[in-house]
Amino acid sequence: AAGSDGIDVTQDGGRSWQPQYRGRRVDELVIVRHRSVYALADGAVLHTVNDGAVWEIAGRPQPALEHLAFTSERDGFAIGSDGLLYASEDGAKSWHRAPFDRPLSALCFSDRRTGFAGGALSAPALGAFDGIAVTHDGGRTWAESTRPPSDGLVGIAGHLLHCTRGSVYDLVDLGPHAGGGAYVLARSTDSGRSWKPI
Repeated sequence: AAGSDGIDVTQDGGRSWQPQYRGRRVDELVIVRHRSVYALADGAVLHTVNDGAVWEIAGRPQPALEHLAFTSERDGFAIGSDGLLYASEDGAKSWHRAPFDRPLSALCFSDRRTGFAGGALSAPALGAFDGIAVTHDGGRTWAESTRPPSDGLVGIAGHLLHCTRGSVYDLVDLGPHAGGGAYVLARSTDSGRSWKPI
């Protein structure tokens, strides 16, 4: 569990929690495999390969990163504070621009090859994009996907994506144009080609 105090860990299914890492605000945890976890902490990317017994700084990317997704121990993607997509092939030590130049706010991978990125309307200089981008080749290329349904309401303020094997969920924030506090939860099981509101 991550938060303003750092990282806490449970080893009994959540009945009790102990402090594991302190000293930085931790905004995101990404489990790559059994013992390997990346964390986004105050602009730095942390990494552990031993269940969190030791956390090391893997990199301090510029611009700062806001969302992480890893497809392997070394291959990762992130959304920068500038709203653009970045990629790493060396375990978060270095980052470079990925081949998608629309503003993004959410990111997840359902497997090593299939990933999704949700558009952001908060970077008008880059051009508004309120849809979903999808990759089927591990992030080498990205294309715009079918837009999730919005129940006939107009205006999207953002996306919150969650991937599981075979599915992607999108919590669509319809924003102030829909009267405020309006959300639609949609699910795709065919790599973003079609969406069903839940």
